[in-house]
Amino acid sequence: MFSNDILNRPLLSDVEVKELLDAAPAIEQNNTRQVSQRARMGEQIASVIGSGSDFAEVRAYHSGDDPRYLDSRATARSQVPLVRTYHSEFSQPVCLLIDRRASMRFATRVRLKVTQALRMAHWLGGREARSGCEISLVILDSPCHWVPAQQGIHALKIRANLANTPCPPLATDSDGPDSNTLEWGKILSGLQQHVAKGSELILLTDWYGLKDSDSKMLRILGQHCTVRAIHISDPSEVSPAFSGSLKLHWAVKNAICQRLKRMYQHS
Repeated sequence: MFSNDILNRPLLSDVEVKELLDAAPAIEQNNTRQVSQRARMGEQIASVIGSGSDFAEVRAYHSGDDPRYLDSRATARSQVPLVRTYHSEFSQPVCLLIDRRASMRFATRVRLKVTQALRMAHWLGGREARSGCEISLVILDSPCHWVPAQQGIHALKIRANLANTPCPPLATDSDGPDSNTLEWGKILSGLQQHVAKGSELILLTDWYGLKDSDSKMLRILGQHCTVRAIHISDPSEVSPAFSGSLKLHWAVKNAICQRLKRMYQHS
């Protein structure tokens, strides 16, 4: 049995949070995911100068500019180094779902499943935030929390505190009517309503309670946004079987998640 001191403390210390955020590398510029204007309905291409594909203007060369953007003809005419600049494109917004339901508050090793999910969320969130992406959060709990998208490491750290509160054990479905288990049908429907179209949705969950009847909603969600899933499990558990009707980008096939797996395999 865990002591009350352990049960009532945050899942991660300030030091652990800082280490995870600091360890997350930025996405390389040429690999940054871009989303088309059509996918982000109601938004316009930004007017700031960036590295997109739409030409903006020719301006004087500044120290640190990429020499590949030097405009040789304009430079020859003016006898002053000039570079071509472009309007920036939207980065694909990212939504992280952190499961804090009853089944995630379990472990036979050192850390609860929900703690591992939160560690991954900080690492992935730090990586995306450092690359300039907007990040929103969905926290499955009682009550659930929807945290709108915002940029920046500091904003991510503050907002993720909602998921870092203590996680004492809760009743599950098998324990009676006072369970803390949300039905996946309602969860998936809510995600479709809140997550912006064209976003990348990363699900950090054990998939407890997922039914075959939820496959239709999963397919619809997969058409609404890019869905990636990291299955959180304890060594004592049997992984759920999936029908394969929705092609999710599972952790075992994802280089980022492979790195995460190496980080946590001895935790």
